[in-house]
Amino acid sequence: MNELKQTPTGPAHFWQGSLNIGFVFSVPGTREAKDRMPLADASGRNLGTALTDHLARSLPTVFPSADRYAYRITNAYDVPMSKALGDKVTEAAAAQILAPQNVSRVIRELEGVDLVLLCGSKAQLLAPALAGRPLVLTSHTSYSGLNCRWPNSELGDEWLYRPGSERTAERLRRWSFDVAQKVSKVFRGRHAKHLPIPGKRK
Repeated sequence: MNELKQTPTGPAHFWQGSLNIGFVFSVPGTREAKDRMPLADASGRNLGTALTDHLARSLPTVFPSADRYAYRITNAYDVPMSKALGDKVTEAAAAQILAPQNVSRVIRELEGVDLVLLCGSKAQLLAPALAGRPLVLTSHTSYSGLNCRWPNSELGDEWLYRPGSERTAERLRRWSFDVAQKVSKVFRGRHAKHLPIPGKRK
């Protein structure tokens, strides 16, 4: 995937990045809490694969880097949650995500970002609060998020007996295509004027 080696320097839920494109996921988990950086698990690796194999190639002006840590990353809720950490649930409740203090945090952490991708249903709860800026709503890049969005029945019979790794690769291809289509609509729509040089470095 050719990502640069990153040094954990901040909270588990947030990464500043150098590009003006932002990703919002749901909540950091065990690995993020340990490594003190977001998307340190399979969800992050899947995003990296989507960038490397698809988005950085098909939309290089929007996604000029295949390194996920070149982009702004935050989460709908900032406190790590997992059963390994002693939590009974692994996702924040809607009330926690929509609490004014939490919404203000997300808005603050996305300051200066010109395009926001809300990945998964938890992140998409924040869409009304982020109205007025370019948004793309898409599925989470976790295995469960990809599998729910594109179950085996939707992939087609020819995929049923293929290895799981190949099915994941196909789901990531479809995820990338979905993102690319929605990004293109944003550029053609009323927000296009706000993105004269998408993906520019700060």
